Amino acid sequence: MSRVFFVYLLAAIAGATEATLRYDRPAKSWELERLPLGNGRLGAMLDGGVGVDRIQFNEESLWTGDANPSGGYDYSKDKPNSFGAYQNFGEVTVTFSDATSTEVRALRPNGSTLSHSGDESVGHSFDGVAQSKWCVEHAGSNVIWQVDLGIATLLKSYALTSANDVPNRDPSDWTLEGSTNGKAWVKIDERKGLMPFAKRFERKSFDLAQPATYRFYRIVFKPRDKTHFQVGEIELTDIALRGTSIPTGYVRALNLFEGVHTTVIPGQSSREAFASAPAQVVIARYVFDHPTSGAIALKDAHGNLTRADRTSLTSTGKFTNGLEFAAKVQAVTPQGGKVTVSNDTLRFEQCMELVLILGARTNYVMDPAKGFKGSAPLPRLEAEVAAAEAKGFAALRTEHVTDHRSWMTRVDINWGKTDPALAALPTDKRLAAYGKGGQDPELESTLYQYGRYLLLGSSRPGCLPANLQGIWNESNQPAWASDYHNNINIQMCYWLAEVSNLSECHLPLTDWIIASVPGCREATRADKRFGGNPRGWTVRTSQNIWGGNGWEWNLPGNAWLVQHSWEHYAFTLDKEFLRTRAYPLLKEVCEFWFSQLKTLPDGRLVVPMGWSPEHGPREDGVAHDQQIVWDLFQNTIEATEALGVDVDFRNELKAKQAKLVGPKIGRWGQLMEWMVDRDEPNDHHRHTSQLFAVYPGRQISMQRTPEFAAAAMKSLEARGSVGDSRRSWTWAWRSAMWARFERGDRVAEMIRGLMTYNMLPNMFANHPPFQLDGNYGIVAGISEMLVQSHAGEIVLLPTLPKSWTEGHANGLKARGAIEVKELSWKAGAFERAVLLSAIDQTVAVRIKGEVRQVNLKANQPVELR
Repeated sequence: MSRVFFVYLLAAIAGATEATLRYDRPAKSWELERLPLGNGRLGAMLDGGVGVDRIQFNEESLWTGDANPSGGYDYSKDKPNSFGAYQNFGEVTVTFSDATSTEVRALRPNGSTLSHSGDESVGHSFDGVAQSKWCVEHAGSNVIWQVDLGIATLLKSYALTSANDVPNRDPSDWTLEGSTNGKAWVKIDERKGLMPFAKRFERKSFDLAQPATYRFYRIVFKPRDKTHFQVGEIELTDIALRGTSIPTGYVRALNLFEGVHTTVIPGQSSREAFASAPAQVVIARYVFDHPTSGAIALKDAHGNLTRADRTSLTSTGKFTNGLEFAAKVQAVTPQGGKVTVSNDTLRFEQCMELVLILGARTNYVMDPAKGFKGSAPLPRLEAEVAAAEAKGFAALRTEHVTDHRSWMTRVDINWGKTDPALAALPTDKRLAAYGKGGQDPELESTLYQYGRYLLLGSSRPGCLPANLQGIWNESNQPAWASDYHNNINIQMCYWLAEVSNLSECHLPLTDWIIASVPGCREATRADKRFGGNPRGWTVRTSQNIWGGNGWEWNLPGNAWLVQHSWEHYAFTLDKEFLRTRAYPLLKEVCEFWFSQLKTLPDGRLVVPMGWSPEHGPREDGVAHDQQIVWDLFQNTIEATEALGVDVDFRNELKAKQAKLVGPKIGRWGQLMEWMVDRDEPNDHHRHTSQLFAVYPGRQISMQRTPEFAAAAMKSLEARGSVGDSRRSWTWAWRSAMWARFERGDRVAEMIRGLMTYNMLPNMFANHPPFQLDGNYGIVAGISEMLVQSHAGEIVLLPTLPKSWTEGHANGLKARGAIEVKELSWKAGAFERAVLLSAIDQTVAVRIKGEVRQVNLKANQPVELR
């Protein structure tokens, strides 16, 4: 059977016509190379290792911190009255006894994985290339380099090579230790107070006074530099650290439409893994080419003990904030063999097939009235794992793929064919060729579907919203706490949701906003700058899952957040959602702004002491703030009209909106960022906050406000695409604005910029470090080239790059509960469209500059040519 399964998987990967990421070697770096699985709540990152297979996993609610009453931004430790951070849950490792393997890891003293700087992963410490290096930000802790050789191996000496720069980051104090089991360590050698290496790329060798024989070795470095530690090479003399050899024909792949990760290792095994939303577990199946033995380990990322019981591993823990958490791995051997307990691990022996069922849960509930805590997680987790085991792998896979495809196949998009020779290359090699100017339209469309895949994997109904890293995180001190940044980032995560036909995936954002409101109210009222007892609430720039706020106040962040609740209604026309969820949010935020707007001597209204995010001073009337409040008032006016409520409130909104200081054109024809004309044409700042009114707002458009649109375009042009403008999310935001300016070739430049300068080999967008708003946002930018509906009409193919001569985009959504079921073009021009409306209505549709009035009947497709 294993040979048949091997041939099947290899043929399926090679013949895949759907969006697939594919590689010819295992992943070394978690951030750069591992591939993600997600079911909205659980996330996993897989490396496809040959001798050791690793499944690092996350659960969306594993957070330290609390309501953070101080408003500070401390996420360094698990302690009370702090902002906290999203946490790594742990890792499952499967070690194969018949494979000679080497595993090298970078760790903190508590055993958690140590993040590296950029592309400077621990793999570079033993790649044989002194010019590369391993570099980490150590946050004041010791740095541990640890290797598992698979078998006890004699060591007589070792060597270190200095890296390319910054001598103060070189090793100076360390201890070399050995272990038989990776837990109890024996000191072998110690060096203290060594002078810095005399030169860069210098190799120093160290002989052991007494040779040692251990399976595990580690070097515990005490960094000298306050922030970083680095080393060019680490050698254990006469021991090969290059890892298990990779067999010819090795393939590691992720099918985005099935949500299945596949690894084919000729001569060893064929594997499939997926994160099932229906079953709420992660499944990994190994089919071996011959009877195989090995070990299964579950490691909790916070040092909690693992308990082994017959065929399962379980870990439990609790943070200082009261959050309880648990994980469980169940091993199943459908084709014989046996599983036994060995201390805190499982041994599988003489197996032809091994299935692992991984579950993880916390006691978090998104309900402030319950203190965000519910029942103990372990009983529910054990029931889910047991149910999955009873169902069996085949049924679980069928159920998962059916569910996953039902979401992903809603949109079918293509704008060109890639040369077959290029398409046959692994994804990382295709990215490299693309970065050198190559044409690969199928890789671009894969990027589009990857953004949808990542949102589906990190934000399903009933879940928390996607954070800066979606749901995938290997660190307990991730960059920016892997939080919810509300000065563009969390919003960008959801720009694609409605237009790319994942509307239900938008709902977690509104759920989380509602759950956060009590904490935001309390924080707002506690700050005297808002008058002691203001109506409504606002937010600081960073938010967690406990209703807590941190860092700088982002005054219009409240309005930008609730824009998404309005947009969900605008696309779906769900009146119940508007009445019970969106409108109460909109109204309360408007009431906050009624109490906070400042009246100028001439009667105009401004947002006081605002900030164009991360750029410039705090002062009155910043364009970014004015535009967001205008948008808030407009959305709320339309909400009252849709619901037929609050006429007096609506009139007050209209009066105040009319008095808001509006867009202004500056001395060099630009759209002014501040009321003072201080914009500089050579300012390449990453933020384009003064252009909110273009996208995602609607105050400025090509048809309605052409003069302001021209000024905004001039500002965007001046920002350029160099220096600070080369950020993952920057390309995405600017792609959407260029699309609204109907400049398709500039959108294509943004796509190329993202994929060239800010994309990792696994196609994660890289700020750096990696954050996924760029992956999500670029989908919205591309969609805006194909369908627009923000300015009172539906525009089909408003702009295309010249290179997109022929293609189709089926299944996109427009505001007004309209699906563009089919949309195609030839010779760079509109060919055909099919619209499907959920209600009877007449809509204006613009095609090639001509506006048509189109009558739509509910659920009856209408063809346009």
